[in-house]
Amino acid sequence: HLKPEELVGGNALVETGTFIAILIGTITAGVVSEWPDATVYFAVAVVLVAMAGFLPAWVFQKAKPPAPISKYALIPSRKPGTSFNSAARITAFSSP
Repeated sequence: HLKPEELVGGNALVETGTFIAILIGTITAGVVSEWPDATVYFAVAVVLVAMAGFLPAWVFQKAKPPAPISKYALIPSRKPGTSFNSAARITAFSSP
């Protein structure tokens, strides 16, 4: 968990890691796609990468939400109506 003054640096590290992972994945895919039976290698790589991401998730400490869960509906079809109703209750939008 990062302190507020560490958020910018932490975000930079995450973005850098994402960029490097995409770059390495693109280069590797270009090289491996030329190999015979490349689809087998790609299938095995997908399963291994999925396992490599899933297994550590059991070890990491679970983070609690920083704020209470929103009272708004998470159903997309209901969200605009809820937002419009909330905005209508604001006095700045009320008619005189």
